[in-house]
Amino acid sequence: MDDASPYFSPLIERNPKDWDAFLRRAESEHALNHREAAIADYTRAIELHPDEPFLFLRRGRQWSIMNACSRAEADFEAAAHLKPGWAEPYNLAAGIYANCCVLSYRDPAKGISLINQAIALDVDHPTYLTVLALAYFRSGELEKAVETQRQALESPRFPPAYRDEATNQLREYEKALAAQHH
Repeated sequence: MDDASPYFSPLIERNPKDWDAFLRRAESEHALNHREAAIADYTRAIELHPDEPFLFLRRGRQWSIMNACSRAEADFEAAAHLKPGWAEPYNLAAGIYANCCVLSYRDPAKGISLINQAIALDVDHPTYLTVLALAYFRSGELEKAVETQRQALESPRFPPAYRDEATNQLREYEKALAAQHH
């Protein structure tokens, strides 16, 4: 991966209008945790190809990692505007509203609305249910959080790589629900 970014730089120097080379270099910078460089390259790719929703999605993901919630949400909104039938921008925006580290930016009700849009567009994506469960948890709807997280984990399509984390999250929701009943 260390060689990927230098590989794309000469391509960009030869053709500074090659938006795909900027995207690919940004992806390698993302993998190396070079956040500012990735943002710069995603931004340049967007300037060159402003009708590509994937570019906004990927830059929004960077903003999200950097806890720039409003910038992330703006990019996810742009991606959804460009491709309204694509569930992923709604999913990622919902995650921002459910879990942004800037507490004043959190809006679980908006997160629930957005993730329900994503689920309506892609019912076969059980990890979207974990975002819905988190939004329910943040809004204080603990029973719904537990029920939804269980539903996600019971899906045969749930990715094994996320199972342990999702199971631990379920335990947290169950613990909060039990504490609420006492």
